[in-house]
Amino acid sequence: MNWAQLTIKATKATADAASEILCAAGCNGTSVTEAGKNALLVTGYVARDGRAEKAIETTLRKLAECGSFGLDLSQSDLTVTDVADDDWGLSWRKFYKPLRVGKIVVKPTWEPFEANEEDVVVNVDPAMAFGTGNHPTTRLCLEVLQSVVKAGDRVADIGTGSGILAITCALLGADTVDATDIEPLAVKTAEENFDAAGLSGKITCAVSDTPMSLGGEYDLVVANIIAAVILQISEGLVAKTKPGGLLLVSGIIHHMANRVRTKLESLGMKVVLSKSDSDWYAFLCRKGEEK
Repeated sequence: MNWAQLTIKATKATADAASEILCAAGCNGTSVTEAGKNALLVTGYVARDGRAEKAIETTLRKLAECGSFGLDLSQSDLTVTDVADDDWGLSWRKFYKPLRVGKIVVKPTWEPFEANEEDVVVNVDPAMAFGTGNHPTTRLCLEVLQSVVKAGDRVADIGTGSGILAITCALLGADTVDATDIEPLAVKTAEENFDAAGLSGKITCAVSDTPMSLGGEYDLVVANIIAAVILQISEGLVAKTKPGGLLLVSGIIHHMANRVRTKLESLGMKVVLSKSDSDWYAFLCRKGEEK
C-alpha cells in the first residue's frame, strides 16, 4: 500500500496545533522531530486510496484558517511526500499500548491486558480515525467522564472519531449514546468498534456536521473537537443539552480557551470544571441550575 506523508513545519508554540490539524484531517497520530532552532516537523500519514487527497485538502484549509486564530502557520508550511511501504499500515500499531486514565483503560484490540475487577476496559481499533486515548484532549475527557456519567444517562458524542468516548460512556452506565462524525470513514470505524464491544444496541452513529441532526435533548453532550468547530456549532451543542444537563467540550488549544469559555457562558452555560493538559483545555459546563 502507498501512503502520503504530510509534514507541517512548526515551532514549539504551534506544534500542538499542527498535530491537531493532521489528526483532524485523518492522520492516525503524529510524530514530532526537531529541525533546527525552535523549528519542529510534525508528521502524519494517510493511505493513498482516496483518503489522502481529502486529508491534504483539509490540512491546507485548516492551515489557511490559522492566521485568524493567531497561529503562525500557513499553507506553505505543508509538504507532502509519497511513501511506498506495504508494512507501514500496520507498523504504527507498535506505538499504541494500553493506556490507563483513572479506572478507565483504553486498550488497542490487538494488545493483551490483564484487567483489575474495577477497571473499565475500552477496546478500540482506531484504524484511520482519530481516537486512541493518547492525545491530551481525549485523556481530559476520560478523566471527566468517569466522574459524571450516571446510570440511565442519555449521551450525545459529537465528533466521535474511533468511538472511544461513546464506548466509555456506555460502559460507565449510560443508557443510550448517539454518536456523530463529519467523516464517513470515522463513522464506519466507530460502528465496527461498537459492534466488537457488543454495544451496537446501545450506541448509534451517523454522519453529520451539526448536533441539530439529533433528536431531543441529552443529559450529557460531549464534543472533543477543535476550538474553531466548537465555536461554530456552540448553539447546537447547547440546544441539545437538557436544562440541568452537562456539556463537555475538549480539543481547545490554550490561546482559544477564553474565546470558547466566553461563548459558552454567553449561551447560558456555567463552567463547573476547567481542566488542562499541556497546552490543551477541556470545560465541563452545566446548563442552568442542577435539578
